[in-house]
Amino acid sequence: MEVRSPEGKVRMLKQPWSVLAFQIAGDDGLKLLHAEGKAEERNTAPAENLMIRLLELPGKEDLGTLVLIDEVLMYAREKVGNDTVRLNSLVNFFQYLTQAATKVDCCCIVASLLTSEPISEDELGRKIKSHLYDIFQRQREEAGSRG
Repeated sequence: MEVRSPEGKVRMLKQPWSVLAFQIAGDDGLKLLHAEGKAEERNTAPAENLMIRLLELPGKEDLGTLVLIDEVLMYAREKVGNDTVRLNSLVNFFQYLTQAATKVDCCCIVASLLTSEPISEDELGRKIKSHLYDIFQRQREEAGSRG
């Protein structure tokens, strides 16, 4: 998808973690997530510690981080296809992202999971939905318990 950095630079990126990193910090966000510090995409979901560092970046400029994600289930079903490796990677990303957000001051994730697409009601669609609902519910409960 076409993504714009805070400075207005535009790039085409494929991975959701790359999109988020570029929107938050441009090439510096991509470098932070890349194992070799390159302003390039990585193929695997970045671990929680990297997501924390990424989500903390706006705070260094006295800004908060608001992550808005729409139609998560439709995106996930399309992205995964029938590939369980992609499913695991996407589930890991949302797990690391939501865990990181609960540990960063002035950070919030708002996600719409619902979809009216019938494709999300096949066996794999239900599996994806179950994984994502569990992840978001767990982190919501954990964030709520912290006050």
